[in-house]
Amino acid sequence: MEPLTRIAPLMDSIERTKTLQQRKWESSDDLRKVARDFEAIFLENLLKTMRRTIPKGGLLDGGQSEEIYTFLFDREIAQRMAQRSIGLADLIQRQLEQQRRPEDTKVDIRV
Repeated sequence: MEPLTRIAPLMDSIERTKTLQQRKWESSDDLRKVARDFEAIFLENLLKTMRRTIPKGGLLDGGQSEEIYTFLFDREIAQRMAQRSIGLADLIQRQLEQQRRPEDTKVDIRV
């Protein structure tokens, strides 16, 4: 695999994360969408990392076309996993909602 091929998916994830950061969060529904999108990006990177642990080569080495297919497949699987949620989106949404509130309405949850 050429270095550029390895970097391209990472750059794509970085650009998608920057887009999430630039969104305006007007309502809880907007926050939920951003949290789900971030969860999908996280899961996609998790799947890519897991896939890298599988040895390449042998009879089923599909070259660049296989890389493109697995890239698209991982993205779709991550989107579907995020729709069902692994719980990360809920945590992110709660954190963002706390940051949106005025200081006097924040709840101190320290024990």
